[in-house]
Amino acid sequence: MRMEQESSTGELGRITKINNQEKNIEVEFDDDKIAWYAFSELDELELAYSITIHKAQRK
Repeated sequence: MRMEQESSTGELGRITKINNQEKNIEVEFDDDKIAWYAFSELDELELAYSITIHKAQRK
């Protein structure tokens, strides 16, 4: 597991761990990069949702 903090605009990732004791979260990006964000830095992340076209069309 790599611990990196750099991310770029437009990168997609998902929260994989939440550590309430240390007050941080782990985010794994699509390119397998892993970054930790302190709770105080969460405003740097933007929540996004995605569904397939088939689900959107209810097929």
